[in-house]
Amino acid sequence: MEKVIPVIMCILFFVAAVPSLARDIYVNPDTGSDSYNGLSPTVDGNNGPMKNPNSAIKIAGPGDTVHLAKAVYNESLDLTNKSGEPGKPLIIDGHGATIDGCRPINPDDWQMISPGLYQNTSLWKKPLREHEDWQWRWFFIFDHKPNRMGHCMKGVNTPYKDPFKLQPGEWTYRQENHCFYIKIDPSKKLTDYRIETPWEINGVSVHGPLHDLIIRNVTAMHVVNDGFNITPPGSGKLFVRFENIASIECGDDGLSAHGDSTVDVNGFYSTGNGNGICTTGISTNNRLYIKDNVGYEIFFYRNPNPGPSTHTITNSYIDCTANNGFLVEPGIKGDICTLKMDNIIIVGHTGTILESQWIRAVGNAQIEANRLTVSGMSFRISGRGLTLHNSIVAGGTKYAIDLGNDVRWQADRNVYDIGYIRAIFPSVRCTAASFDDYKKMTRQDAESKWMKINLDELLSTTPRPSNLDKTIGADMSLIPKPEAAK
Repeated sequence: MEKVIPVIMCILFFVAAVPSLARDIYVNPDTGSDSYNGLSPTVDGNNGPMKNPNSAIKIAGPGDTVHLAKAVYNESLDLTNKSGEPGKPLIIDGHGATIDGCRPINPDDWQMISPGLYQNTSLWKKPLREHEDWQWRWFFIFDHKPNRMGHCMKGVNTPYKDPFKLQPGEWTYRQENHCFYIKIDPSKKLTDYRIETPWEINGVSVHGPLHDLIIRNVTAMHVVNDGFNITPPGSGKLFVRFENIASIECGDDGLSAHGDSTVDVNGFYSTGNGNGICTTGISTNNRLYIKDNVGYEIFFYRNPNPGPSTHTITNSYIDCTANNGFLVEPGIKGDICTLKMDNIIIVGHTGTILESQWIRAVGNAQIEANRLTVSGMSFRISGRGLTLHNSIVAGGTKYAIDLGNDVRWQADRNVYDIGYIRAIFPSVRCTAASFDDYKKMTRQDAESKWMKINLDELLSTTPRPSNLDKTIGADMSLIPKPEAAK
């Protein structure tokens, strides 16, 4: 008996010491079946890809990689309480897969109440789940184009129209009976308009106390809420990394990280959403291409957790046409929030509303920026501070750097072509003509220049990437060296 025990202990030690093997789990909506084990990309007996991505996610664990076939999936990815381990991340690789959350309307659910005017009450139950907040994010898709009728959760909202004043191709909503109305040309049918609705709430839902989770090569589009929604539990922490993802025409945020989350984003294209990015907690963001969103392009929202928070954006291109350009807010209890930016191009556009051409920090928020190329945008800083180095701020006399009371201002080695720099304390309003006096008074911008910038030339070599395989970011050769500037 004495000899058996050491042998058993040796066997147990050997089994415990053998690490669990990482698995590749495959999903293919065309050739797969959830009766297969998912361990092969092709069918061979019981080996073969699974059909449903969430079935594969359920059996995946630390070290595993779920491979989605490049296809369109009409269901969201649910990663609730899924985690990896240090050194063994759980990976979801879409290989270019698209999560498309919309569905065609069912004409049988719509009743004609006058020629060309239809009403529907079933949408309130699903997909809205009888949740009024979803209604503020709602939109229809007419012939593959989103139709928001001037509504956005965090943007400007116009009053809903009277149903009987709608024009063909318009819609409205009545809260008192939770009824939707659509107006079309009376000579046509509903099916002629190819109308779709967002149906899934999020494209990718990352919920729970998660860590060591990587999601890559996935596009989310046409969902009620966020393309990528990250929500930890009230007392838990979450860490997740995104690589080469895209969010297109979603009801609220392209990517939204809540609560006590740490999010690492490397490669993100966001367009046509309610907001490009809306994040609390802590985040690092590299290779962003953000353009043509509705409410905000960039919104770092009030952190609900105590203590300072930091967000970084590097090597990115931000094209501001949303109702608001940038906004950085402090924590809910006034804790410091710092946005650090490096090697970025930020472009505004004449003719859009004023707030869309603002980069703002409020309350106890501050911005630390290096190597920016800013065109057609003003800094409006009423928060803690603004640091600006090695940058171009251009656009002409319509644009400015406007600093509120007690804002800490540090700047040098910049090139300015704007209307003015203004600070309340010490009280100074600097233009091109008074730049030398401003330098002496503020002891800032010793090596900076104020000079005319040719915007067409400035932006002619600006990268406008068509895909996420290309490096996104500012061409720093556009920034002249101070000693060479004339």
